[in-house]
Amino acid sequence: LGKKNFKKLRDYIEQQLKERPEKVLIVLDGLDERSGASDTIINQAKHREGPIHRLLVSRPYGVEDERHGVDQDKHGLLVENVGFNSDQVQEYIQTYFRHKREKLEKMLTQEPHRKEALAARLAYLEGQDEALIHFLQANPAIHGIAHIPLNAQMLCALWAQKLSKGQ
Repeated sequence: LGKKNFKKLRDYIEQQLKERPEKVLIVLDGLDERSGASDTIINQAKHREGPIHRLLVSRPYGVEDERHGVDQDKHGLLVENVGFNSDQVQEYIQTYFRHKREKLEKMLTQEPHRKEALAARLAYLEGQDEALIHFLQANPAIHGIAHIPLNAQMLCALWAQKLSKGQ
């Protein structure tokens, strides 16, 4: 970015904060990864007065000081987005594949001309929820990322895609 451009950007942001604070959203993402970040910038964002909107994002660890330093009554709401526990990962996978099977069953009744291909895909899906669950249990590193709902969805989609390609 360079010092000259950084100064221009900082001056512009300061100008907007003074002239139109209600239109400004301050986003500090990755506070838990802020090694070397300016404490001054973080404190200014957390404690700035006026109708400024703030979004401070981090993992739930390593930011205890920041979490306790925010007056929730004054500055808003603290939301913790927690992932799935192991039972919920399993339930999500089972639900994902059940919905896939239900969709194919519905297509079977609506598209009789594709009956053979749809029936084959439906048969292939049978038991794949349990196969994916066993795969994850046998691979702890991958199982660990499945606790994040978006990752669980991607793993299910990739597993189903693998099946549709016969791999």
